[in-house]
Amino acid sequence: LNGEWYIINNGDVTADVFSSDSINLSLPFNASDRDHGSLIFTKDCTTPFDNDKYFVSGTTSSKSTTDSFIDLITNVTMNVTLLINTAYWNVFNDGSSGGWVELCVETYLSLNDEKKLNPDEEIIIANATNLLNVSVSFSTDLSLEANVNREESVTKEVIVDYSEYIKAYEC
Repeated sequence: LNGEWYIINNGDVTADVFSSDSINLSLPFNASDRDHGSLIFTKDCTTPFDNDKYFVSGTTSSKSTTDSFIDLITNVTMNVTLLINTAYWNVFNDGSSGGWVELCVETYLSLNDEKKLNPDEEIIIANATNLLNVSVSFSTDLSLEANVNREESVTKEVIVDYSEYIKAYEC
């Protein structure tokens, strides 16, 4: 790996109805073989949802055919029943039964700070952020139908200068 931290989207996001009130979203990635995880935010990609039961996420990986890389999948389970009566849920305007919700999924590669100041802290080194719009249609037989679209997230560059805090001495 030689210090590489690489993660990139590797296919379409899929939505599968898991039960009468749950939908599973799968986001595939190609990444460096590092520790990994995922976080779920509202559509601004910084604010967490006020209930961690709306969305539950996790990552799974398998070795890629390329050395030092993995096929990484972020799975998000969405609880439609809990979301319906919240401010996050948007009802369809065309009179059809259902609605939609936006969420931001951050899949990351991390480093554990085992011997430093915060040994239990996970440090995020690289991430892929996906803004998703999940539409859910309710049918007359009480089943769900789901579609998911990936939207382009806005990337901002921040330049940070710590040079005034660094002191070097020659012995």
